[in-house]
Amino acid sequence: MKPCWILTTPRSGSTFLSRRLNQTGLFNPPFAEWYNSETLCDEFLVKNPVPFCKIHKFQYNEHLPSFPKNVFFIHLTRKDLAEATVSQYFAGHTKMWNTTCEKDLSEHANVDVPYNRDTMLRLYFDMIHESKGWVEFLKDKKHLEFDYEDLMTDCSSIVDKIVELTETQNNEPNKYKDMHTPLKMYHPLKEEYVKKFKETIKQIENN
Repeated sequence: MKPCWILTTPRSGSTFLSRRLNQTGLFNPPFAEWYNSETLCDEFLVKNPVPFCKIHKFQYNEHLPSFPKNVFFIHLTRKDLAEATVSQYFAGHTKMWNTTCEKDLSEHANVDVPYNRDTMLRLYFDMIHESKGWVEFLKDKKHLEFDYEDLMTDCSSIVDKIVELTETQNNEPNKYKDMHTPLKMYHPLKEEYVKKFKETIKQIENN
């Protein structure tokens, strides 16, 4: 079995992909955000990295973890950074980054989210910086790259490719196979804000 790390940026579908991979029952420990300082990361993990992981560039910069021997990288991107920015903006306001519960999704959609151009621009430029950071990191490393749109269109094929490259075998089922897949986050203002924010970006680029 070969180790595999998913290198990602915010709102690129990494939680969705991790859950789908864990639902195969093949990865134990499961794919998770092991270097999230608020929940999982500790000194032991920095020195003894897990074989399966998803990690953001800012988490890598903070912890500088060692990688497992012969690790294979998956680069998960989101080409439409404006949409990713608005998604991150809404998640920050509602304090809900993902959910598997329809009730929570409904509550998320009912939160009043004011439009703040400056906050979104800050998030946008942070995402550009994060994205460029992974591109630079991976320039001399073997990896596969998938975009958010690829994931939403044909996640099953991506999961199959990752299972194949990690050479996992279904030796024994594990508890992670029963995980629920996160629902696509929805808010009635999101499409309007994406359109408005893209106009802002265009104005900045033209000046």
